[in-house]
Amino acid sequence: MFRLAAALLCCLAVAAPARADVFPSRPVTLVVPFSAGAASDLFARLIAKELKDTLGQPIVIDNRPGANGGVAAESVKRAKPDGYTILMGTTGTASNVWLFRQQRVDPTKDFEPVTRLGSINWVIAVHSSSPHRTLASLVEAARAQPGQLSIGHGSAGGLIASHMLLKAFGIDMISVPYRSSPQATTDLIGGRLAAMASDFASGAGYFANGDMRPLAISGKQRSTLYPEVPSMHEAGVADFDLVGWFAAFVPAGTPKPIIDLLNARIVDAMAAPALRPQVDKLGIEIITGTPQALSEHLTREIAKWEVYVRDSGLQPE
Repeated sequence: MFRLAAALLCCLAVAAPARADVFPSRPVTLVVPFSAGAASDLFARLIAKELKDTLGQPIVIDNRPGANGGVAAESVKRAKPDGYTILMGTTGTASNVWLFRQQRVDPTKDFEPVTRLGSINWVIAVHSSSPHRTLASLVEAARAQPGQLSIGHGSAGGLIASHMLLKAFGIDMISVPYRSSPQATTDLIGGRLAAMASDFASGAGYFANGDMRPLAISGKQRSTLYPEVPSMHEAGVADFDLVGWFAAFVPAGTPKPIIDLLNARIVDAMAAPALRPQVDKLGIEIITGTPQALSEHLTREIAKWEVYVRDSGLQPE
């Protein structure tokens, strides 16, 4: 009798369906494509604080710098499509299509869009001790000393912004690449760079305390957050309208119900009253929307960056 009962219990255990975990039932990882202190990192950490509450699980920040965001993108591409790994996509998600000959990631096929997160301008900046108080002054010095002044950059946006600047004014400066903007900022403040093309977020604290001086922003219009800084268009570069962005993506194949839930929870997090004033200090404008809207935005950005890369004269690596 005992053996019969035991066998019956085993059969029932096998026949009973396994209880499916309700998403999310454990911490979610947000993969950031640049190092600590970069715009994407600073923004991601602010979002994570609010998303922890709306999603109901801790958010783990995983910084994976390299290849202009390519290292992070490839890691997310290979992650299990279960919603527990999110990519903090950036402008590099679109520009890398044109900046690298060997493509390990196809942003339109390897990821599912979740939502846009925000936009940001780049800025041409100098150290506070620099004699240059205007972009015209920096350009004049570069013309007088061809190939002697250096300009650093730590992202695709900074790379393109600096090269478009050089081409627009016909000047020759030493272009110095960095894995991320904070490293370039350190060298600028240390006097090892004459200028840099930085995102506003990476330089915001230095602008506020007077260690760095912004000369011009990359957008066609002045930033409402930094209205005193002229645009590149005002500085004499017609049609210069380079605006960066951030967005959330998950691996291709992630179930739609999970994508929809992530979209709703992230949008809720981005609307938290405590978030906006902190994001404003970074010079970032919050922008959210549907997965479809992000998909369309990515398609437009890939086409736009083909033109930017071509016009800047850069050759794919």
